[in-house]
Amino acid sequence: MAIRSFSSQLDDSAGRTVDDDAPAGLRQEFIDLAFHTFMQASGYDEARLHKIITQSLGLSASGQPYGGFQYAVGRDINRVE
Repeated sequence: MAIRSFSSQLDDSAGRTVDDDAPAGLRQEFIDLAFHTFMQASGYDEARLHKIITQSLGLSASGQPYGGFQYAVGRDINRVE
């Protein structure tokens, strides 16, 4: 199951109508929230979170992405099928 197939996770009897993919803007807000929360925890850095998210999406994490780690994750999450 794809990680963003929200509607496939719902019970059919729920009577809800939910789009399958999260809108691009919502994805970017999620990335911003994740980086903000992660950076508040002491001892963690952007590179580690970048690697966790990128590998969870099934992509290869670059060592020093163009534009920074948060920008790279935002770009990657929009590319994933």
